[in-house]
Amino acid sequence: MKPIKTKQKTISRRKLLTASALLGVTVASPYALAQRADDNLFEPNSTPLPLFLPAEDFIATIAGSLLLVAKAEVDDDEKKAQYQALLETYADIPTIAEFSLGRYASSLTDDVRENYYSLVAGYISRIFVIHSSNLAGRDVEVLSSRVRDERETLVESRVWFESGRSLPVVWRVISTADGLKVFDVSVNDIWLAIQQRAEFVAVITENNGDLTALLEFLTRNN
Repeated sequence: MKPIKTKQKTISRRKLLTASALLGVTVASPYALAQRADDNLFEPNSTPLPLFLPAEDFIATIAGSLLLVAKAEVDDDEKKAQYQALLETYADIPTIAEFSLGRYASSLTDDVRENYYSLVAGYISRIFVIHSSNLAGRDVEVLSSRVRDERETLVESRVWFESGRSLPVVWRVISTADGLKVFDVSVNDIWLAIQQRAEFVAVITENNGDLTALLEFLTRNN
């Protein structure tokens, strides 16, 4: 399917100020997930929330908020908390977390499920903190979007820096019962969820399939 061509959108100061107000928002999103056979799509089942936005505007808000957090002059713990608030609101953490288990997804039991989701959100947030200097651009430009199917849209964007260099970022947005959610992000052609799955599966495999080893790894790196 051909990309949907739209007018390029550069996040303005007004957009950034609006996005900054969202940093403290948290949305409770209970999921009952069923993994499909292709290991890439999940079916969330929860009460819908009023978060339905066009994919490009949705990404413009998220990208602007991430940029603000990256540039914020706060300590690492506060920065992590702000990143995690964004992730828990706009990313499909349960789907990302279960996808990241790969062939070990069936090992996730109800008694550790919520703790695992929280650890994954914290782990991703900590990675964002570590790479904040690489995310602190001047502005973000949303370029175009491409609808892959009725559930999934890829949104192309570019982060611009004061030096004049830019960084291409592609967002994989999925439609859920809770509205649009980010499932994966590609930075310089590296899909983060796919990379994370390889890392998580390696940790479990090295420990004879013991999911507890992954939980301990995530706890140490939160």
